[in-house]
Amino acid sequence: MLVLVFIGIGFFFLVCGAAVFLACLPWARTRKYALSAAFWCAMWGSCVCGLMTLAGLGLLATALASRHGDNTDMYVTNLISTFGRDT
Repeated sequence: MLVLVFIGIGFFFLVCGAAVFLACLPWARTRKYALSAAFWCAMWGSCVCGLMTLAGLGLLATALASRHGDNTDMYVTNLISTFGRDT
């Protein structure tokens, strides 16, 4: 179901890009911006899907990291000392 939401969002922005392209064609002053405006709309669809994927992965990582309620097994001090900053 979530894949269909991503496909729907991408398709919506592609249709918006096509509509912007067709809306810019009749006037000579906007004709030179038609293709770039259509690409701008089309890129927003993939960017929104990418941001939603990153947000979902962030929520999943937070849920997995705090699953046990005790985060003392996360060795942050070893990670800091690995980079040469001993505390």
